[in-house]
Amino acid sequence: MEKWIILGNLGGDPEMRYTGNGVPVTNISVAVSRKWVDKGSGQQREHTTWYRATGWNRTAEIMGQYLKKGRQVYLECEPVTDDRGNPKIWVDPQGQARASFECTVQRMELIGGANAATTSDSGQTDDGPPQAPYTSNDEIPF
Repeated sequence: MEKWIILGNLGGDPEMRYTGNGVPVTNISVAVSRKWVDKGSGQQREHTTWYRATGWNRTAEIMGQYLKKGRQVYLECEPVTDDRGNPKIWVDPQGQARASFECTVQRMELIGGANAATTSDSGQTDDGPPQAPYTSNDEIPF
């Protein structure tokens, strides 16, 4: 199994919904930026890669409840790729080739702030976010 580890900031609020069978699903966009100094020009450069992450079941509920735009989050995800293992590729209206990095969340940690915690299906309290690791072992409906 391939796994991505993503540490970045949410680009918008989570989008939570329920499937026809009542299964919660939440989608988020996470920006991961890296900075470097260009050796040729000496200029500082920055590149941001966006990831679309989907959480199911209890993970989706926690994502919808505790994540907000700008919040830093740590994710362990399984990539969603084409049948050859490549990211989804398309051409935007300006003719530029684009890639979509999509993944299914298996583990999530809230980073920074008053509600920083690692989420888990055990150890959740009513007083705040879950306090232990959350790993989604639930079957994902397709």
